Amino acid sequence: MAEAPLRGRNTCALRGTDSGRFFMQKLRMLVPVNLDCFDPFPVLETERLRLRELSAEDTSSLFDVFRDHEVMRYYDVEPMTDIGAAEELIREMRERYTARKGIRWAIIDRLEGGFLGTIGFNRIDMVARVAVIGYEIGRPAWRRGFATEAVRAVVSFGHETIGVHRIEAAVMLGNEASVRVLCKVGFNDEGVLAAHGHWKGQYHDLRMFSIRRACY
Repeated sequence: MAEAPLRGRNTCALRGTDSGRFFMQKLRMLVPVNLDCFDPFPVLETERLRLRELSAEDTSSLFDVFRDHEVMRYYDVEPMTDIGAAEELIREMRERYTARKGIRWAIIDRLEGGFLGTIGFNRIDMVARVAVIGYEIGRPAWRRGFATEAVRAVVSFGHETIGVHRIEAAVMLGNEASVRVLCKVGFNDEGVLAAHGHWKGQYHDLRMFSIRRACY
């Protein structure tokens, strides 16, 4: 996993209202990226995966992933203990998408139809054209290359369709599996930010990675 999706909550819900349409019109005038690609929700497909919008039907599967202590080992939140937390997370992800501050896909196995995890941009700075990527894969799907395949698809979408210039990832020290994924996709290791995050009662050093559009 790179950066967790629970940081930076946002409660805007503007799409589908007069104020929402006005907001989007003004935003299009201000930012140098393609906002039209967000509506309808974009579905991405790779050789083995389908990345689609999270829905209420994914609640149980999402809860199974987020309550696993090993999956959450390098996350900035504790493992879930109540399925209501999964419901709330899906709502928050939808709100961030509606406000065009982020986007999160469900990762689906195209062959078997199973829910594998989620991936997306936890934060999108439309003016600076910078996005922060995050992802997690359930333990039954580890070591099969799914994370690398999903990250490649999302990076390509970010650069080529949204039009962001730089995509960043923050990785807790010790999370070598995520480091390997990012390096395979072509991210550059930019070094360690000391005590850059604080969760679970302590400060954490974060290893920063990025990939720029010109380098992809």
